[in-house]
Amino acid sequence: MVEQLLLMFFSGLTIGCVYAFVALGFVIVYSITRIFNLAAGQFVVLGAFLAITFFELGLPLILSIVLGLVTNCAIAAIIWMLFLHHPYSSAASDWTLLLIVATLAIVFMGAAYIIWGTAPRGLPEFTHFKTVIAGVSMSPQTIWIWGISALAVGGLFFLLDRTTVGKAFRACSMRPLAAMLMGINPNLMAGLSFVLAALLGGIAGVVFAPLTTVNFAMGLGISIKGCLAAMLGGIDKPYGAIVGGLFLGLAESFAGGFVSTEFMEAIALGLLIAILLFRPEGIFGVREEKFCRK
Repeated sequence: MVEQLLLMFFSGLTIGCVYAFVALGFVIVYSITRIFNLAAGQFVVLGAFLAITFFELGLPLILSIVLGLVTNCAIAAIIWMLFLHHPYSSAASDWTLLLIVATLAIVFMGAAYIIWGTAPRGLPEFTHFKTVIAGVSMSPQTIWIWGISALAVGGLFFLLDRTTVGKAFRACSMRPLAAMLMGINPNLMAGLSFVLAALLGGIAGVVFAPLTTVNFAMGLGISIKGCLAAMLGGIDKPYGAIVGGLFLGLAESFAGGFVSTEFMEAIALGLLIAILLFRPEGIFGVREEKFCRK
C-alpha cells in the first residue's frame, strides 16, 4: 500500500510539473497584458513536435531539443508581432484579445493536424539508467523532468528578481504607467512575456515527450488545466502557479489510483472548481472589494 501511494505521489508530481510550466506561462502573460493565454498548451505540443521533427531528420537529441525550443520561441515572437502587437498596443478590449488568442489556439491545433497528422509521436528517453526511489521503480525520464523543472523555475525566479529585464517585467505588471515614464516599453515587455511563456511550454513538451506520446489535440486540454492551476494559486502569483500545477497533478494521480483512471481528470478539475467557488481569487490571491448588486 505504501509503495502504491508513493507511486501515485511520484506520478502526480511528474505531471504536475508540466501543469506548473503552463500555469507559469499563464501568470507571466496575464500579469503584464491581462490576457488569458489560451494558446499556452499549444506551445507545449508545438515545442515537442518541433524537437521530434529535428530528431527524425537525424540531428542529435540535445541539438534537436535546443533547435525545437528556439524555433518555438521564434514562432511565438512572429505570432505576437503579426496578430497581437497592434491590438494590444492600440488598447483593444480584453474580450478582443481573448478571442484572438482562442482563435490562434484553434489554428495551431489544425496546423499540427495537417503537418504531423494524428499518429502520436515521442522522443527517446534522455538516459536509460535504472531508477529506484524509496523502493519504487521509475522511469529515468522522471528524474529529468523533476531536475529540469527545478532548474527552469529557479532560472525564471532569478530572471524576475535579479535582472534588469525581470525588474522591467515586474514594473510593467505593478505600475505600467510609471514604468512607461521611466523609459520602459510595456509593449516590448508584453511581447517578451508571450515568448517566455512559449519557452516554458516548449520545455514542458520536450521533457515530457519521452515519457508519453504527443498528439495534435492535447494542447487544448493542457491549456485549460494550466489556466485552472494558475487561477487556483493566484492568477498573478508565479509561486502560486507552481503550487496550483503540482496540486492538480497530484489530485489527478490520486483520483486515478483511488477511484478510476476514467474519471481522474473530471474529479481533479471538479475539485479545483469547488475550491475556486469558495476562494475565487486563488490560494495566494488577494480578494478585490466589489460593490454588491441588489
